[in-house]
Amino acid sequence: MSLQQLVDYFNDRFAQEHSFDFRPLVLQAGSVSGLFGKNRLDSVLTPVRERANPSFIAGHKAKLVTSPNFFHQQQTFEIENLLSCEPGQQKIDFSSIINFDRLCRTVHLLNWLGVSYRNSFLCLEVDPRHIIGVKHHHGTYFEETVLHCGLETKNVVISLSASGIHEVHHHELLKGLNNYRDCGYKIALNIGHLISADRILNLIKLLSPDFVCVTAPHENYGNLAQHSTLSSALRQLQEIVSSLGGEIVFQEVTQPEQDLCATQIGFNFVQGAYYEKLSKPNAGLVSHKRQVREYSYANY
Repeated sequence: MSLQQLVDYFNDRFAQEHSFDFRPLVLQAGSVSGLFGKNRLDSVLTPVRERANPSFIAGHKAKLVTSPNFFHQQQTFEIENLLSCEPGQQKIDFSSIINFDRLCRTVHLLNWLGVSYRNSFLCLEVDPRHIIGVKHHHGTYFEETVLHCGLETKNVVISLSASGIHEVHHHELLKGLNNYRDCGYKIALNIGHLISADRILNLIKLLSPDFVCVTAPHENYGNLAQHSTLSSALRQLQEIVSSLGGEIVFQEVTQPEQDLCATQIGFNFVQGAYYEKLSKPNAGLVSHKRQVREYSYANY
């Protein structure tokens, strides 16, 4: 099945679910975009690399980028009514959030096909309100999307960023993430800067995530490897996550001092511009658009 056929299939699926000609996916120049009201949604896929061998890409993190929607402007009113909250609406429209999240994940997954391989993974950020809004069977809807693309749920990492909402909806989030895990997905907690680790430490212990993503401290720390307080905190987090069977992803690395810190503490996975500069251009990334156009989906 070609990429265009996959786009057509998922557009038909959206149209059927919403009972009118709602076709939000657009394939242009080998890349898939999503249309959401006045916005066009696109993917940026950043490599997650093995620290010991940075030329090896273990997976990718998907980031959403938006731009003005110059396509299908006649659909704007209908899409906004379907997916967006009305101005001044106080109650969270969970159905809008769920539909938006599903559209974004489909866009990311389709764009990832050209650079994926059997044991690689795609890390997808999920709005915690989506997890709260879906009451049962988290992940079963997206599982059909994953399988139709010829992948398995084990190739997908569901990532939740640390925020105040987890403290209010602790049990709902834990239940939802465990439902995803039961479907075969991997789970990640993105705690951002290390200062956020303490307040979600209990959630880390309860959930035992496959990955904990922590942002590399800024270069104003000087020699990070010799910064005893910071180094001790990172080692403690590493020990806790490792004891639970998980891995740390040391992200947004831009400086050699940060890489040295990752090496000395023993993080297995890294991400950031520092490694993109070191590595030779990866054929799967540089020629991504060409590969998507030419990619044979015979196995899918």
